[in-house]
Amino acid sequence: MEINIAHKGAFGWAQVHLEPSETFVSESGAFFRGSPNIDITVTTRSNGKGGLFGGLKRMLAAESFFLSSYTPTGGVGGDIGLAPVHQGEVGVIDCVPGTDWICAGGSYLGSS
Repeated sequence: MEINIAHKGAFGWAQVHLEPSETFVSESGAFFRGSPNIDITVTTRSNGKGGLFGGLKRMLAAESFFLSSYTPTGGVGGDIGLAPVHQGEVGVIDCVPGTDWICAGGSYLGSS
């Protein structure tokens, strides 16, 4: 997986190149472009945690109730383009085991 940030500054976006069988997850509504072979699956964020009440709390915190997953098909890689819903700079954070991150409502764009 390779992630490139295009157009640094307030209107930046991320281009994610996925190899065959890799999956990337994003906040619902962040996707704006993709290769024709990208399979998109939309799921609820809860994964069995919090139920409807938890989903309502996330919506009140400006978070989406849904997540989108992207996987290239046909045995070849593909690209997706992601942009934040609100104006703001986009960056890549390399997460390592044992390090926790807390994202303010609306700041999560995607992850692998």
